[in-house]
Amino acid sequence: MALLMNCKPLPYFLLLHIFFVAASLSAADIKVDTVADEYCEETDETCSLREAIEAANTNAAVCGCPAGEAEPVFDNIPLPAGIYELSRGSGAADTNAYNDLDIASSLNILGPDTGYAVVSGRGLMRVFEIHSGTVMFSQLAIQYGLASPENGGGILVRGGIFTGRRITLT
Repeated sequence: MALLMNCKPLPYFLLLHIFFVAASLSAADIKVDTVADEYCEETDETCSLREAIEAANTNAAVCGCPAGEAEPVFDNIPLPAGIYELSRGSGAADTNAYNDLDIASSLNILGPDTGYAVVSGRGLMRVFEIHSGTVMFSQLAIQYGLASPENGGGILVRGGIFTGRRITLT
Protein backbone atom coordinates (compact mmCIF):
# COMPACT_ATOMS: atom_id res chain seq x y z
CA MET A 1 0.00 0.00 0.00
CA ALA A 2 2.88 2.37 0.71
CA LEU A 3 4.03 2.02 -2.91
CA LEU A 4 0.69 3.23 -4.22
CA MET A 5 0.68 6.23 -1.91
CA ASN A 6 4.03 7.40 -3.26
CA CYS A 7 2.98 7.18 -6.92
CA LYS A 8 2.54 10.45 -8.72
CA PRO A 9 -0.26 10.78 -11.26
CA LEU A 10 0.67 11.16 -14.90
CA PRO A 11 0.39 14.69 -16.21
CA TYR A 12 -2.87 15.41 -18.03
CA PHE A 13 -1.17 16.10 -21.39
CA LEU A 14 0.65 12.75 -21.21
CA LEU A 15 -2.61 10.89 -20.63
CA LEU A 16 -4.16 12.65 -23.63
CA HIS A 17 -1.13 11.77 -25.77
CA ILE A 18 -1.38 8.09 -24.80
CA PHE A 19 -5.12 8.10 -25.58
CA PHE A 20 -4.74 9.64 -29.04
CA VAL A 21 -1.80 7.42 -30.00
CA ALA A 22 -3.73 4.30 -28.95
CA ALA A 23 -6.84 5.49 -30.84
CA SER A 24 -4.83 6.18 -33.99
CA LEU A 25 -3.37 2.67 -34.01
CA SER A 26 -6.72 0.90 -33.71
CA ALA A 27 -7.40 -1.49 -36.54
CA ALA A 28 -9.71 -0.82 -39.47
CA ASP A 29 -12.30 -3.56 -39.97
CA ILE A 30 -13.00 -4.59 -43.54
CA LYS A 31 -15.92 -6.98 -43.11
CA VAL A 32 -16.40 -9.71 -45.69
CA ASP A 33 -20.09 -10.41 -46.32
CA THR A 34 -20.06 -12.98 -49.13
CA VAL A 35 -18.30 -16.29 -49.76
CA ALA A 36 -18.41 -15.65 -53.51
CA ASP A 37 -15.02 -15.16 -55.18
CA GLU A 38 -15.80 -11.90 -56.95
CA TYR A 39 -13.92 -8.77 -57.89
CA CYS A 40 -15.94 -5.67 -58.77
CA GLU A 41 -18.81 -7.30 -60.59
CA GLU A 42 -21.23 -4.89 -62.34
CA THR A 43 -23.70 -4.56 -59.47
CA ASP A 44 -21.23 -5.38 -56.71
CA GLU A 45 -22.41 -4.08 -53.36
CA THR A 46 -20.90 -6.93 -51.36
CA CYS A 47 -17.40 -7.29 -49.94
CA SER A 48 -15.60 -10.49 -50.92
CA LEU A 49 -12.36 -11.76 -49.37
CA ARG A 50 -10.51 -10.88 -52.59
CA GLU A 51 -11.89 -7.31 -52.55
CA ALA A 52 -11.21 -6.89 -48.81
CA ILE A 53 -7.53 -7.81 -49.27
CA GLU A 54 -7.26 -5.32 -52.14
CA ALA A 55 -8.88 -2.59 -49.98
CA ALA A 56 -6.29 -3.33 -47.26
CA ASN A 57 -3.43 -3.29 -49.80
CA THR A 58 -4.44 0.02 -51.41
CA ASN A 59 -6.02 1.82 -48.42
CA ALA A 60 -8.88 2.68 -50.76
CA ALA A 61 -12.48 1.50 -51.00
CA VAL A 62 -12.79 -1.42 -53.42
CA CYS A 63 -16.23 -2.28 -54.74
CA GLY A 64 -18.40 -2.98 -51.67
CA CYS A 65 -15.49 -2.88 -49.19
CA PRO A 66 -14.44 0.15 -47.14
CA ALA A 67 -10.90 1.51 -47.37
CA GLY A 68 -8.13 0.04 -45.27
CA GLU A 69 -5.86 2.16 -43.07
CA ALA A 70 -2.23 3.05 -43.81
CA GLU A 71 0.47 1.38 -41.75
CA PRO A 72 1.34 1.20 -38.87
CA VAL A 73 -2.34 0.29 -38.50
CA PHE A 74 -3.20 -3.36 -39.09
CA ASP A 75 -6.40 -3.92 -41.03
CA ASN A 76 -8.69 -6.65 -39.69
CA ILE A 77 -10.57 -8.79 -42.18
CA PRO A 78 -13.12 -10.80 -40.17
CA LEU A 79 -14.60 -13.74 -42.07
CA PRO A 80 -18.03 -15.17 -41.37
CA ALA A 81 -18.27 -18.95 -41.27
CA GLY A 82 -18.28 -20.51 -44.72
CA ILE A 83 -16.23 -21.98 -47.54
CA TYR A 84 -14.42 -19.42 -49.71
CA GLU A 85 -13.49 -21.17 -52.97
CA LEU A 86 -11.12 -19.26 -55.25
CA SER A 87 -12.38 -19.43 -58.83
CA ARG A 88 -10.96 -16.37 -60.63
CA GLY A 89 -8.05 -17.92 -62.55
CA SER A 90 -6.55 -17.15 -65.95
CA GLY A 91 -5.65 -13.51 -65.42
CA ALA A 92 -2.70 -11.31 -64.56
CA ALA A 93 -0.51 -12.67 -61.78
CA ASP A 94 0.15 -10.62 -58.63
CA THR A 95 -3.10 -8.68 -58.84
CA ASN A 96 -6.14 -9.49 -56.75
CA ALA A 97 -8.49 -9.52 -59.71
CA TYR A 98 -7.32 -13.04 -60.62
CA ASN A 99 -5.55 -16.14 -59.30
CA ASP A 100 -4.24 -16.31 -55.72
CA LEU A 101 -4.88 -13.71 -53.02
CA ASP A 102 -1.94 -11.26 -52.99
CA ILE A 103 -1.21 -9.50 -49.70
CA ALA A 104 1.00 -6.39 -49.64
CA SER A 105 0.12 -4.73 -46.32
CA SER A 106 -0.11 -5.51 -42.62
CA LEU A 107 -3.38 -7.26 -41.86
CA ASN A 108 -5.14 -9.89 -39.82
CA ILE A 109 -7.51 -12.38 -41.44
CA LEU A 110 -9.74 -13.65 -38.66
CA GLY A 111 -12.00 -16.66 -38.84
CA PRO A 112 -15.23 -16.77 -36.82
CA ASP A 113 -15.46 -17.55 -33.12
CA THR A 114 -17.99 -20.29 -33.87
CA GLY A 115 -18.25 -22.37 -37.00
CA TYR A 116 -15.38 -22.43 -39.46
CA ALA A 117 -13.94 -20.47 -42.37
CA VAL A 118 -12.18 -22.40 -45.11
CA VAL A 119 -10.28 -20.74 -47.98
CA SER A 120 -9.72 -23.18 -50.84
CA GLY A 121 -7.64 -22.97 -54.00
CA ARG A 122 -9.72 -25.92 -55.30
CA GLY A 123 -6.49 -27.53 -56.54
CA LEU A 124 -6.35 -24.88 -59.31
CA MET A 125 -4.22 -22.10 -57.78
CA ARG A 126 -2.16 -21.11 -54.77
CA VAL A 127 -4.34 -19.65 -51.98
CA PHE A 128 -2.29 -16.78 -50.45
CA GLU A 129 0.86 -14.98 -51.62
CA ILE A 130 2.41 -12.56 -49.12
CA HIS A 131 4.57 -9.85 -50.70
CA SER A 132 5.07 -7.50 -47.74
CA GLY A 133 3.67 -6.47 -44.37
CA THR A 134 3.05 -8.38 -41.20
CA VAL A 135 0.26 -10.88 -41.77
CA MET A 136 -1.59 -12.96 -39.19
CA PHE A 137 -4.18 -15.64 -39.90
CA SER A 138 -6.36 -16.84 -37.04
CA GLN A 139 -9.00 -19.57 -36.78
CA LEU A 140 -8.81 -20.42 -40.46
CA ALA A 141 -8.43 -23.49 -42.66
CA ILE A 142 -6.46 -23.16 -45.91
CA GLN A 143 -6.82 -26.07 -48.29
CA TYR A 144 -6.29 -27.42 -51.78
CA GLY A 145 -3.73 -24.86 -52.91
CA LEU A 146 -1.83 -25.73 -56.08
CA ALA A 147 1.87 -26.01 -55.30
CA SER A 148 4.52 -25.40 -57.90
CA PRO A 149 7.67 -27.56 -57.75
CA GLU A 150 9.54 -24.83 -55.82
CA ASN A 151 6.80 -23.20 -53.73
CA GLY A 152 3.94 -24.02 -51.41
CA GLY A 153 0.33 -24.11 -52.45
CA GLY A 154 -1.38 -22.81 -49.31
CA ILE A 155 0.79 -19.82 -48.43
CA LEU A 156 3.81 -18.42 -50.25
CA VAL A 157 5.77 -15.79 -48.31
CA ARG A 158 7.91 -13.74 -50.70
CA GLY A 159 8.43 -10.90 -48.23
CA GLY A 160 7.11 -9.65 -44.92
CA ILE A 161 6.30 -11.66 -41.83
CA PHE A 162 3.66 -14.37 -41.48
CA THR A 163 2.20 -15.77 -38.26
CA GLY A 164 -0.66 -18.16 -37.78
CA ARG A 165 -2.84 -18.94 -34.80
CA ARG A 166 -5.16 -21.94 -34.86
CA ILE A 167 -4.88 -22.50 -38.61
CA THR A 168 -5.02 -25.71 -40.60
CA LEU A 169 -3.15 -26.23 -43.88
CA THR A 170 -4.15 -29.20 -46.03
